[in-house]
Amino acid sequence: AQLSGSAQVVRNRTSAFVGEGVAVNEDALGGAAQSVLVAAGTETALMGIAGTAPIGAAAAGPAANLGFIDNETQAFIGESARVHASRDVQVLASGAEDVLGVAGSGSAAIAGLAGSAPVVSINALTYAFADDDSVVDAGGNAVIRAIDGTDTDLIAGSAGFSARGAGASLGVT
Repeated sequence: AQLSGSAQVVRNRTSAFVGEGVAVNEDALGGAAQSVLVAAGTETALMGIAGTAPIGAAAAGPAANLGFIDNETQAFIGESARVHASRDVQVLASGAEDVLGVAGSGSAAIAGLAGSAPVVSINALTYAFADDDSVVDAGGNAVIRAIDGTDTDLIAGSAGFSARGAGASLGVT
């Protein structure tokens, strides 16, 4: 029997913020072009490949690829903070996950088994906010925006070449 496997575990915590009770640009000395940008971003790319190809009188070859992503991205203005700008105040949070999982197996035997399974679990939280009792004063635009995009591609395949054999594949997100 041959076994093949790969596993990836990713945990990210990304924050950008104006702290609790902090005052930004209270004196208005920044001029007409004054802006405030609070931005946080996380981008995760994950690729896992697993494969087997046992050959013999009796052969078994399972392959598994496991991927686990746990991301939290946040941009915020803290509680009771005061943020002023002559032009714009922007609070932006961005997250992106791109996953490719491949698992394949094949067996050539009188009696053979082949199985493959890519499995991916994604927990992605992306926040942008102004907390309780905070003040945002913008002479232009005030933008608070959070965006997250996830792209998952799973490829699974099994082949059994035998007098008595079986093959199965499963992809799970």
